[in-house]
Amino acid sequence: AGANKSWYVNGQLTSTGSAPVLNVVNSSLMQDTVITIKVVVEAGTGCKDSAEHQVVIHPNPVADFSIAANSCPGDTLSASNSSSGQTPLNYSWSVSSPAVWVSDTAAANPSFGFPDNQSGVDSIYTITLVAYTPAGCTDTVSQDVTIFARPLAQFNLPANGCSPQVLAPADSSFGNNFSYIWSISPSLSGTGLTSANPLFDLPLTTNDSVQYTINLTLLDSNGCVDTLTQYYTVYPRPEADFAMTNQDSCGPFTVTFTNLSFPNQAGMGRQDMSFFWDFHNGQTSTDSVPTVTFQNVGLNDTTYQVTLIATNAFGCSDTLTDSITVYP
Repeated sequence: AGANKSWYVNGQLTSTGSAPVLNVVNSSLMQDTVITIKVVVEAGTGCKDSAEHQVVIHPNPVADFSIAANSCPGDTLSASNSSSGQTPLNYSWSVSSPAVWVSDTAAANPSFGFPDNQSGVDSIYTITLVAYTPAGCTDTVSQDVTIFARPLAQFNLPANGCSPQVLAPADSSFGNNFSYIWSISPSLSGTGLTSANPLFDLPLTTNDSVQYTINLTLLDSNGCVDTLTQYYTVYPRPEADFAMTNQDSCGPFTVTFTNLSFPNQAGMGRQDMSFFWDFHNGQTSTDSVPTVTFQNVGLNDTTYQVTLIATNAFGCSDTLTDSITVYP
């Protein structure tokens, strides 16, 4: 006749059969539990035999940590490990994306660095901690971290130009619920500095070019930031000036003009400028130093307006007008 087998755990009948599955629990976090497993074999004749073994059940650790639930790209977050169990505990950290930087995957409290995100859609990363006891027992816990999409600061500037002028950056920034902070250096007055359409009043310069630094900072409702800096140069207005050998005489008489114009730009001289003269007698000239003959065929004095437009290498101009009187 076949034998019957009875299985006992710490003296309590738990199972029968040849290959039982015994579920044993150690509810302690720190202490091993020793259990006694006994099998009693009874033959059909009523004869019995038994054997027993002691088994050590090591406790499972409890893996646990805290970390900020959300943050902005570029921030570094540190985990606070509160796992418990038989010491010394060992740890293994992992993240759902290889793009996330982990300072030390075996450290108790590592730091995490997250990639930039200016897509307009938040990113979610799962951080997983596995805690190991010296006996090899493990527990696993995971938490999600949301990395907000930060805004993208963008704006365009016109081509560098002549002073004075009102500079109007053209904003094309992208993001969700952000505010504007505009600034300019050297500092000067502006309007709409917390709007998408600022205006900067760039004053006249007659002493060299001036480069301005325009900075845009975007701050969204999550506290995420982006900054863009661009540069804009205003060129000086030149000075148109001239003198004449004579301003009045009987006609016809010839006048030689002396060009005293100046470009108002360091490193440049009159040779770097262009000129347009209008003598209002039907004659014009682009010479730097023209000579012109004026007539009077009438009976009364004739006055001619002489206009000089002086332009520097940047295309900035200045105009000066004087007069010549020709007697009959």
